[in-house]
This record gives sequence, C-alpha cells and structure tokens, in this order.
Amino acid sequence: MESNVIYNIFLFIVIPLLLTLGFADRKSKKIFGFLIIGITVCLLASELNNIIMNSINKEFLYYSTTVSPIVEELLKAIPLIFSIFFIMDEPTTKECMSIGLAIGVGFAIFENIVIYFQNGTEQALLWSFARGIGAGFMHGLCGGALGFGICFVKNIKKGYFFGLIGIISAIIIYHGLYNLLVQSVMLKYVGILLPITTVAFLIPINHAYHNGLLNIHGKA
Repeated sequence: MESNVIYNIFLFIVIPLLLTLGFADRKSKKIFGFLIIGITVCLLASELNNIIMNSINKEFLYYSTTVSPIVEELLKAIPLIFSIFFIMDEPTTKECMSIGLAIGVGFAIFENIVIYFQNGTEQALLWSFARGIGAGFMHGLCGGALGFGICFVKNIKKGYFFGLIGIISAIIIYHGLYNLLVQSVMLKYVGILLPITTVAFLIPINHAYHNGLLNIHGKA
C-alpha cells in the first residue's frame, strides 16, 4: 500500500480525535491524547519498519518475530517514559497503566486498519474479528504492562534503570512470541488466544494489587 494512503487513513482518524479534545474533560483528554499518541507511534513504526526491513533484506517472518517487536515496543515506551518521569506529577500505577493501555489500543487500531487495506478489503468478517481480538488485546496488554512496569520501577527509586530494561525486554519477548504463533499454520489460534488468556489471568491480580491485597513494594 502506498505511503500516502497510510497518511490519509492517519488524518481521517486523528483529526476527529483532536477536535474531540477541545470538548473533553481533563481525564478524558488524557486518554484521548495518549490514544492519538499510540496511533502516531504506529505510523512512525510502520515507516521505520519498512526502512529497516528493506535495509537488512530478511524475510517477513524473521523480521516480524525479532526486529519488529523491538522497534514497536521501544517506540511505545518513549512517550510513556517521558510522561511518567517528566510530565505527570507522582502518577499512580493505575494511571500509568491506563495511559499505556491507551497508547497500545491506539497503536492496534491504526495497525489493524492498515493491515486490512494491505491484505485487500475482501477479507472475511471472521478474519477482522480474529485480528481485532488478537492484535487489539496484545497491543493493549503490552501498552498497559509497559505503563504499569515503568511506573512501578520508578517508585522503587533504586535500580530503576535495570528494572526498566527488564520490563521492556519482557514485553518485547511477549510481542515476538505472539507474532510467531499467529503466523504459524498449526498454532495460529493459540496465538490469537494468548493475549486474551493473559488478560483474563492478570485481571484478578491487578484488582488485588490496586486494592492492597498484594504485598508488593510500589505505589498503587
């Protein structure tokens, strides 16, 4: 798909969201703002992935399971790190997780639309549903986990740099595993279900943490 088409899609989505910011309350503005950031990050990742993939001349499976997760998760992490460390005033892990989730969902929305047009608009409804569930949950989960993890290691104070490396590395590995599974003929549906089952597993843990039921060091 031509790059100008991608930019057209970007403008179609982002302009109404920007207009909405003028009428939203403070909390909603934050979510809308980071949703727009996620969409923008996806656009940047798309361009950067194309440049790198053409430069290293590797097959798509290799690139999407090794290099692409690194590019995409690092680009997602940059606005999160900047916001959590330098803009937000003593953010809680819940707030950080919410803005990370917004970035991940924005990324997923734009990526799914672009891939839909790249694969042809004759794609079956089931394909769109599976793609929306799989990639939507995966990017949202990775974004939320990044936000939570970055805020958590920041509140620890000591050794947060190494904690930051660990959190981002874990998210990259998870992303790469998802990409590997969904491109497998036999394990495709395992890949689609992976983010869903992970979210189902993490929901009660997240609930317990934010309600003080888990004795983990860090500001909830």
